Amino acid sequence: MDFHWRLKNIPELRGVPEKDRRREWSEAASRSHTARGVLAIFLLFGAGVVGGDLVARWSGHATGWINMGSTLLGAMLASMVNAYGLVQPRARRWLREHAGEQNRHAPP
Repeated sequence: MDFHWRLKNIPELRGVPEKDRRREWSEAASRSHTARGVLAIFLLFGAGVVGGDLVARWSGHATGWINMGSTLLGAMLASMVNAYGLVQPRARRWLREHAGEQNRHAPP
């Protein structure tokens, strides 16, 4: 599985004018959500927060800034996995499936 850090590197958006890429990507990401995907996001963030808390407790720092920091690191890791492992592949698939639609970038 490959992931891309910038919109200009996503192959499905290469033919889209630069000023329209962000809008197209936002539309693809929002329309590609499914109930299973939303459930996966909630479970992933929950696991990240609980995992960070468990690491803090395991290391003997169950209170204070270390607990909060490890919990935030767990949530950040969950956010990256969500963005690059769940949302990006679904949005790219949506862009491929709807690539043949009318050209929305052509002037009226």
